[in-house]
Amino acid sequence: MQEYSKQNKTAWEYGAYDFWVKTLGKPEECAKKYKENPKAMLKRYADYFETFEGVKIANICGSCGKKAIPLGMLGAEVTVFDISEDNRRYALETAEVAGVRIGFAVGSAALIKYMNDVKYSINSYTMNRPAIELGLASLSDEEYFKKT
Repeated sequence: MQEYSKQNKTAWEYGAYDFWVKTLGKPEECAKKYKENPKAMLKRYADYFETFEGVKIANICGSCGKKAIPLGMLGAEVTVFDISEDNRRYALETAEVAGVRIGFAVGSAALIKYMNDVKYSINSYTMNRPAIELGLASLSDEEYFKKT
């Protein structure tokens, strides 16, 4: 599993930063788009909350921050979990230019898989022990959230 995780991480990181620059523009350009109408950037997700102020969100497989940054601009406390260091770099540079703080944790593919199990689980009995422990730990680590 570890070898597979390494290969997966390498594949997802190959040229990811440059890909986001080509697709979304430089962080300054991307931030400008987000600032124009952050709620519109959320598309259908914008209807889930009346307000985003103070809402804590774990954005699993959050990639380059396309949802996290607009959510942060609207007042949410967002932490992105992803496997790519390049995604982290692009997201944090864009967030800085946009004037918003987001947390960003880079983890192994297996760890992100467990988080996705939690994210997409309807029946909590289908989750395995690592997924449950990870979810509980992420909710209880207030010190980490204060630092980021």
